[in-house]
Amino acid sequence: MKQVKEFFGPHTVSQINPALIEDFKQRRKSAGDRPSTIVRKLNILKRIFNLAKKRWMWVKDVPPIEMPAKADRKRLRYLSFAEYHKLLGKCEPWLQGPVIVAAWTGLRKGNVLNLKRSQANIFNRTISLDGSETKNGEHLIIPIAMPALEAIKEAMKVTHLNSPYVFCTADGKPFYPMEVQRAFKDALTKAEIEDFRFHDLRHCFASWNRQAGVDLDTLADLMGHKDTRMTRRYAHIGPQHLADAIVQLEKSYVKFGTISEQSNEKELRQSP
Repeated sequence: MKQVKEFFGPHTVSQINPALIEDFKQRRKSAGDRPSTIVRKLNILKRIFNLAKKRWMWVKDVPPIEMPAKADRKRLRYLSFAEYHKLLGKCEPWLQGPVIVAAWTGLRKGNVLNLKRSQANIFNRTISLDGSETKNGEHLIIPIAMPALEAIKEAMKVTHLNSPYVFCTADGKPFYPMEVQRAFKDALTKAEIEDFRFHDLRHCFASWNRQAGVDLDTLADLMGHKDTRMTRRYAHIGPQHLADAIVQLEKSYVKFGTISEQSNEKELRQSP
């Protein structure tokens, strides 16, 4: 936000056109920003203009914002169960709960760190988020898998009783995101796991569900997606599961061939 404000701040709204936006992109590229980083900054600008148009009616049109090439590459990064347990073993005790809940609910980091006791119903095994706390602005209720349920119950048992948060410091405040990021990075280093982010725990949830046979429509509901297009970006099927699918196809074909051959033999025996 700071970089967006510093660059576009001196200009009037009418001066922010495709040429100026392209200049911003080139400057950020020269400064060493990756395409995905530039996209995040351009998304801030796009959000500002959308608010100015739809909510405040300050502008009639949003200037076209072309995203950098290769910035929309899908990340194929999630952990196997063995890697997950290895990572969990290297996490500091206070970090284990948030990591478990993120991996077994698919909630975003902000929702996990700000999860309130009132939102976690341990009796019905559900987590409830209202529209102000979800990315798509819609109410979300998801069931809690047993590993996450145990982590939540343990946290609610030992954390500050006067705090509304499930995961919090000794004085009842939610963990600071940068502190979580630092501790998570240290755990990754100790576990010798590379190219993995806290947000990728959401990929784990989606991919584990798909590999267990959960259909895309159901998974989209669990993750709070309005349709399955976004879900497909999170849910990756491992090569072994693809190979298993081909084996099933081959078995089906062999079975069909056997039945067909038996049918032909029967017809030949019955013919005069």
